[in-house]
Amino acid sequence: MIYAVFGADSYQIREEVESLQEAARRAGVPPLVLEAKSLSSEQLRDHLSSGSLFAARALLVIRNLFSEGSADLKEVANMLLEQVPEGVTVVLWEEGPLDQRTKLYRLLAKKARLIEKRPLHSGALRQWIQNRALELGLR
Repeated sequence: MIYAVFGADSYQIREEVESLQEAARRAGVPPLVLEAKSLSSEQLRDHLSSGSLFAARALLVIRNLFSEGSADLKEVANMLLEQVPEGVTVVLWEEGPLDQRTKLYRLLAKKARLIEKRPLHSGALRQWIQNRALELGLR
């Protein structure tokens, strides 16, 4: 399974990714968070393939692949994400928009669950604040 969590609201993006990570932890799957700016294509290949060889399940979170990943990393990611191993979940965490002109985006549009987080305004923001206060036990 592939998730792409992106958009202009970095707070909501972080909450969504943390929710996915927490769900994985509850299922006994420790998440691995990788920063695209310091990730090589070989490391990505190793992480994706080792998830299926040494563990029944894995959660791989890759931050800012579109904005900070090298061209080589994006090309390799495009190939590897074509067939994610069984039991491996990949979360692409992008603070900002996804470049819709790329092959990687077109692949994600077909194979991933795209979750866009936009800033909340007026009524939606008010409702979110009320819900959050209830979650925290505030009145």
